[in-house]
Amino acid sequence: MSRNRFQHIDIEELSSSLGIEDVKRYSCIAAKSEGARDELVEVIFGQSPRAAGNAAWALTHLKDRELGFLLPYSNRMADLLMSDTTITLRRLLLNLLSRIGISECHERGDLLDFIFTQINHPDAPPGVRALCMRIAYLFCMQYPELKNELVETLSLPNAEELSRGDLHYRGKIRAMLKGH
Repeated sequence: MSRNRFQHIDIEELSSSLGIEDVKRYSCIAAKSEGARDELVEVIFGQSPRAAGNAAWALTHLKDRELGFLLPYSNRMADLLMSDTTITLRRLLLNLLSRIGISECHERGDLLDFIFTQINHPDAPPGVRALCMRIAYLFCMQYPELKNELVETLSLPNAEELSRGDLHYRGKIRAMLKGH
């Protein structure tokens, strides 16, 4: 392995199937290099779906305190999230947005509508639903008037269709809302 491989983002490699060790390596590079972080972000917005997903996957392995650089990109992330993207990239973008917060895109009604729709969408995977619940909760902390709408959305008319994880996460969110 060349020394160069550890210092730069390899777009060609990101476009291929990566394992967890590769992802961790890119995450370590990003943790140490602002340029590498910016390259990974640009890959998310401008490359193939596989490369975008791998770049986002690497960024999800950064510590929360290392994700502040993503704040200026949060509106672009929200736009990509709501576009016709892969489920994997959608889940990874939701993960990143839920960890950096919604301060930069808190006035986005389209994002809020998308988040509320995904919570009960029958085709949304449990991970996407749970992350949407988390982001909806962040909106409620910023806008308390949304709490009733979230509680109503979390009511369980279709409980038989939900996984145990969904039920558990909904219960946690409801309990947190009651506490605030």
